[in-house]
Amino acid sequence: MSHTPLRTLITKHHRVLVVGGPGDKSRAAAKHYGFKEVLRPVDIIRSNPYICPHHRYTKQEIEQWGLPPEVSKVSVDGPERNEPIDSIMVFNDPRELFSDIQIIMDLLNSEYGLLGTKRLTKRSQPSIPIIFSNNDFYWANQFRLPRLGQGAVKIAINSLYEATNDGMPLQSLTLGKPYKVSYDYAHHILIDWREKLLTGNMESEACLPELNDPPLSSPFKNVYMVGDNPESDILGGNLYGWKTILVRTGVYKDGDFVVDPSLARPNFGIVDDVKDGVMKALKANGLV
Repeated sequence: MSHTPLRTLITKHHRVLVVGGPGDKSRAAAKHYGFKEVLRPVDIIRSNPYICPHHRYTKQEIEQWGLPPEVSKVSVDGPERNEPIDSIMVFNDPRELFSDIQIIMDLLNSEYGLLGTKRLTKRSQPSIPIIFSNNDFYWANQFRLPRLGQGAVKIAINSLYEATNDGMPLQSLTLGKPYKVSYDYAHHILIDWREKLLTGNMESEACLPELNDPPLSSPFKNVYMVGDNPESDILGGNLYGWKTILVRTGVYKDGDFVVDPSLARPNFGIVDDVKDGVMKALKANGLV
């Protein structure tokens, strides 16, 4: 998952707002990674629905997914504690977009992450960090044309931040493909997994590399990257020096390179699906 590298931040970010994803799954993922206090926009709406007066949550959804204020410690105008939030992490595409953007903007322009406050200065650095798990402008589903993804949401947030900060661009961290930070993380995980397979010590502690910290060396002669999106999967793999294989089961469609010659091209070929890509790599190395 594109948000997996976020688990490396558990020692630096304790109280986080997690945005996006269906139901309460993103909260479950963040808690699984080890974050101590995980808030969702629905918690904030439960504490005070006037924060997002046009939200579309039902009463049942708010009661099912939203933490009560005494648990969330979000209480802008109520009697409970109102504690600051350390950071915002966009795990997945928002399902309640308008409310999510409202809350994100409130926090980016707050006083040290305290909801219901507004800082006096305008600058590129937000009040608290915001991290996007990916920058995919498009993704593919059963519809004939690609759908807008988290990258489009990032553009909206960037534009609103500039509009509220005298045109100054938002400083943020973006994970996922094609960014090197995610490839460095994946490289560390591959090296760790190889070591576990060779030693048989599968129960050893999980590898938690620092973000933006590349491996000092690599035991791999070649690493093969299989993906469906030329501008994320393939571009990132090419830039990182891996072998890239493009599949036809997602964003990419035959003829795309004719329509847009600037798209990143795979350096190891185009195949129908992941299985074909894996077999192609195995054959190239004499393993099948």
